[in-house]
Formats: sequence, structure tokens, C-alpha cells
Amino acid sequence: MKNMARNELLCKICIIDTNLFDDSTYNSCYGEYANRHDLHKKMIDWIRKEMIEYKLSGIKIPLIIMGHYPPYFYKSAKKVNGCLKMEGMIDLIDLIYDFENPVMYFSADAHNYQHLQIKNLEIIIAGTGGASLDEFKNLPEESIMPVYEAGSGELTEDKIKINSLVCNYGWIDCEIDFTKNKIKHKFNELSS
Repeated sequence: MKNMARNELLCKICIIDTNLFDDSTYNSCYGEYANRHDLHKKMIDWIRKEMIEYKLSGIKIPLIIMGHYPPYFYKSAKKVNGCLKMEGMIDLIDLIYDFENPVMYFSADAHNYQHLQIKNLEIIIAGTGGASLDEFKNLPEESIMPVYEAGSGELTEDKIKINSLVCNYGWIDCEIDFTKNKIKHKFNELSS
């Protein structure tokens, strides 16, 4: 996003293809004609380049990354009731942590609203666009939760802060506050 009058970068939004992180969806999206690992590497290299340019620009507004799959999400299930880390997204997660500047990650996939925070990464999940909602069966009493690997269910060393969990349909409003270098967001629930 630029201030065209001054040709000045105000904030950056990187929209990524998270299918490149997941073997189960990759083939149905790309078929056999493309090498997933080459595309995955190109996308990670592109994000790294964008992060370096953003950091050098001196902008304090969080970098925005958007993708269908979230790097972390809260799940209520028989096997695991807690926060899960997407195994295929580890190089992206590591890249974000190394970046050190604030990053906001907007995604869907989980069919509910979640606002999570881990290190310099703020995660907004709004997968409430009309599919059946993923309900929260046992809401956590603590706001700081352990994180499990999504595939194996193994406990990691990560801890994640749960700011909000809502099981309802709705949408997100975002506003950039340049005076405070923040991106404010609000989940607008549909009334039942």
C-alpha cells in the first residue's frame, strides 16, 4: 500500500499460496506439472526478500501476510484440545520469528474466529464464510496454551496466547492507525 502523492510505502501485504505447505492439497491444486518443493522454495525466498525490503524501509506498521491455512490454530477435538502448529509451515514460521518485526497473519480454514499471538506473530483466523462452524467443545481456562504438532499431536516448546475464540459467522474490519503503528481489527458477529 502506497501514498501515491509521495510515492511512499505505507505497509506491505503478502498473499501466499499455503497449498504449497501441504502435501495433501498440493496435488489437487497443481497436479503433476509442477515441482512443489521448487515452488515452495521460490515463495519462501520471495517472502524473505519482501521482509528484508520492508525492514530496510523503516516502516513500523506490521507486515501483513495472508494465506488460507494458518500457521497455528486452536482445535477442540477428541485427540487434542489445544493449539496446533501446521507442520508444513515451519520454514515460514521460522522466517517470521527471524524477521523480529511485528507480523499480522490473516487466514481462514478453521471455521470460526480466532485471535492468537505468539512471539512477533499475531494470527487472525476468520473462516466463517458460510461452511458449518467448527465448534469449541472445551474452551481453555488459561489464555496461554501449549502448542502441539498438527500431524503427530506431539507437544512442542511453543506457548501461544489466545486473545479471542468465537464460534459464530461474521467478518473482519481492519483499520491502520499510523499514529500508533498498529493495525486494528474487529470481528463483526452476525446476530442469530
